[in-house]
Amino acid sequence: MSSKWRPWDFLKHHPEVIDKDNMGLTVLYCSDPFVERILRNKIDFKNWFGQSALITSAMEFTPDWIEENILTLSLFGSDQPICVLQAGHLTAASKRFVLENDLNESGRHLIVFMNGDKKFFNEWQKKAKGTFLQVEEPMFWEFGKLLTYFADEMSMRLPMNIQNYLLEAVPQKSSDMVNALKSIRLSFGTGPYQLDQVKIIIPPTRLDQFKLASLLGGKKLSQFYKELEKLQMDPEDQMLFFKFLQGHLLKLIDTSYVDKKPRPSKYDKEILAHGVLWERGELQKLIRSFSELEILAKTKSPYIKEKIRTLLLGEL
Repeated sequence: MSSKWRPWDFLKHHPEVIDKDNMGLTVLYCSDPFVERILRNKIDFKNWFGQSALITSAMEFTPDWIEENILTLSLFGSDQPICVLQAGHLTAASKRFVLENDLNESGRHLIVFMNGDKKFFNEWQKKAKGTFLQVEEPMFWEFGKLLTYFADEMSMRLPMNIQNYLLEAVPQKSSDMVNALKSIRLSFGTGPYQLDQVKIIIPPTRLDQFKLASLLGGKKLSQFYKELEKLQMDPEDQMLFFKFLQGHLLKLIDTSYVDKKPRPSKYDKEILAHGVLWERGELQKLIRSFSELEILAKTKSPYIKEKIRTLLLGEL
């Protein structure tokens, strides 16, 4: 049996996460470690029908361990449940072994958590007997629901204006959302929460790359650099963003790709509108600047802010 659910829908259909009446193999795939932790914490592994579960890791879940603790278990008569964590990191030998052996008929609960190697999860559920559950990642337009989900799990009732602010100000990553909620909870407890107070402790850090690209393409350079200077990004996000900007500028140099599209997007139409504003040499100069910024980000240089400030001053 297999099923897929968004994080906020999963517990509606699996209120106890794992069906304790269903003996055998249960594999739960959840790529988001924060959602996985929430689900895992809802399972009382210390009191499973009067006994505690045996918790093991992917590195310990070897063919020899499986043979000794699961496949030959009937010789000893134990029904202690087993929970395997981070099974996405199973070795190649362990993966082959679980695909070749039936772990569903061990006479005990075997619960496996995976947050990586989706390809192996898909292969396992096709070949094995058992229950395979998947918590799907939200689509980009569903991050409001994810924020509400995290807030509900932390017993926080956020007013709509604060929810809207966080969705605009915080990067659409679970780690950033959870850290923002923790900061609010630490500062103001369970509420009530005021927007002006939240803005003080949670400054805007979300990178809206298309908004910034629009400012850049429209030749609003001073505004672009001011917005860029205010952002707090880790080096990896900086590197990806500066690479994206170079690609954006290359499209402005040669907009002919838009003509080949039967239905140009809003972004494509803006490329056409902005392309006529530039001379080729201007765009090439900017590409060199963002290439330098990408290199600085890749090397985690502390001089990125200084470089952006220099570019800003050149436009004032």
